[in-house]
Amino acid sequence: MEINYDPDGPVLKGYIADASDVCLIQGPRGSGKSTASIYKLAGNAFGSPKSKDGLRKRRSYVVRNTFDELKRTTLASWLIQFPEGKFGKVKYEKPFVHRIQVGDLDWEVTFLALDREEDAKKLLSAEISDIWFNEFREMPRRIMDDASA
Repeated sequence: MEINYDPDGPVLKGYIADASDVCLIQGPRGSGKSTASIYKLAGNAFGSPKSKDGLRKRRSYVVRNTFDELKRTTLASWLIQFPEGKFGKVKYEKPFVHRIQVGDLDWEVTFLALDREEDAKKLLSAEISDIWFNEFREMPRRIMDDASA
């Protein structure tokens, strides 16, 4: 499957191309940060190496501070880019999960709410390939520390 996305400007292009362990982007409302983050995850997934069984296996987490915000904004943005009719149904039980199986890609995307320090334990032993903190400024610092440990 081919991904056709042309980031709007050099900041978004640089963000998507950045292969650092931790990448942050900040900008005004409507500047394309969420869409760029979605495509950054997609690029990681479609570009991941194949396992011994010939599949590209990926587990991504998409995190927002509350399930209401996650569903109303983040998941809504996600489904514009990866609609259920084309990429598989979303499991709408908490946590939400979108399993995308396209060609040799087997990609599990979990949408998780983390708004309290004690929620960091939800990340333990999760074997996450990558994680996108949408509206990171709304989350406790400990969650980021635990995610990057």
